[in-house]
Amino acid sequence: MHETIEVSASDLLRTRDLREAIYTLMLNRIRHRPAPRDYVDLLNAAAASPPLGLALRRGTLERFGGLKQLHSTLARDALELLGGPLTNRLKECAGEDCSRLYLDISRNATRRWCGMRQCGDKAKSANYRARRRADGHVHYIGR
Repeated sequence: MHETIEVSASDLLRTRDLREAIYTLMLNRIRHRPAPRDYVDLLNAAAASPPLGLALRRGTLERFGGLKQLHSTLARDALELLGGPLTNRLKECAGEDCSRLYLDISRNATRRWCGMRQCGDKAKSANYRARRRADGHVHYIGR
């Protein structure tokens, strides 16, 4: 059973602000840029509240609480990534039209895309077609 959290317009704005802060802080970490102080303050303030509660019910982990607890949980997880041992595994997708960030947990930390099914396949297909054209192979569709 999933609990529904009612949100107001101002709640939605606070949620968007938190999302923007998390994204910007992670992107700046990846690009070795300084963290905007106001975003750090926003994340720290959100994390200061109690997080979502946890319970094991019929063998399934359930989370419960309100929007403030949800924001706290998200902020705490972001802080763990930004200041924890996996911070150097945060990456920006190399996909041409992609703005996703991801955690590279591959053995050698050499992943380039957020996922193969999305950006990786597109990039590999485009590279293959470019190599075929460069080799003089032309693919005609139709007659």
